[in-house]
Amino acid sequence: MKADPVDASGSPQHMIWARMARYLLDIADLGGVDYRSVFEGLPFDAISLPTMRQIRWEDYAILVERLEERAGSPAAFGEVIRSTYTAVTPELQALARVAVTPSTLYRFLYGVVNPIVFPPVQHEILECTDERFVLRFSVRPGARPALAVFRATTPGLCALPNHLGLPDAVVTAELGATRSTFDIRLPKVAPRLERLRDAASAAAGRIAFNLGFSGEDASLDVTLGAGLIDPPNDDRDEATRVSIATTKWLLTPRQIEVLTLVVHGLSNKEIAQAQGRAENTIELHMTHLLRKAGVTSRTALISRFWAIT
Repeated sequence: MKADPVDASGSPQHMIWARMARYLLDIADLGGVDYRSVFEGLPFDAISLPTMRQIRWEDYAILVERLEERAGSPAAFGEVIRSTYTAVTPELQALARVAVTPSTLYRFLYGVVNPIVFPPVQHEILECTDERFVLRFSVRPGARPALAVFRATTPGLCALPNHLGLPDAVVTAELGATRSTFDIRLPKVAPRLERLRDAASAAAGRIAFNLGFSGEDASLDVTLGAGLIDPPNDDRDEATRVSIATTKWLLTPRQIEVLTLVVHGLSNKEIAQAQGRAENTIELHMTHLLRKAGVTSRTALISRFWAIT
């Protein structure tokens, strides 16, 4: 991955995707929180923010703190987030249709997507079963402590299963300014979703065969669980593979976004829905990805990604 920008003093400016801040404003707007005065001293406002691709992690943390104040309390802002979460994150609807079960949706969102949009935060999945998902966030060295950001994460973790038509998860959070752990008790999956998950799992052998083998002629141990391809079970985490692929293949930010969805089994149409883009745009990104990875098929691209060392 590219290094964080450096300011005039030599201090790294830890950057995140500006879209995450736009989500906050959408939440505030729907929840009736007056955010007109939260931009004082920040390098953006409600008009300029939609034109930006990245903002500083520090500014994002300040924005969350100020919105908590405008809502009246952290608890009040948390309730606003919980009640508006599904309305302001329509992209997750498309992912939910593919994920099928809560555990897969959490794993994909917090194991793949969030580490890309929030590089200043290390994401660790400590446990992932059908009943429980345990997640730890740690602020990376040099990045601003952000208790309010972690606190505001809790209601979103609660509401995520709503995208599957399921009730809230029960979240127990151990919050700190630099590290927070979330123990998430997942709602029971409806019988219809269980059948879809079982049908997907039944296809695992065919998918594993199609993906082929690693450079050491060891089988790439992948399964199709709950509609998404699980990564091989080895010591190299997915974020590291994305970083290596980005450097080796000279990927653009858009190509990185597409790649992280492709390697989990999403089609061009599903990626287009998730990202709110035209399908032919995704097809163009796929063409460039295949060329840069030196492969000629989608299956070969996925295989090469999981074989990265």
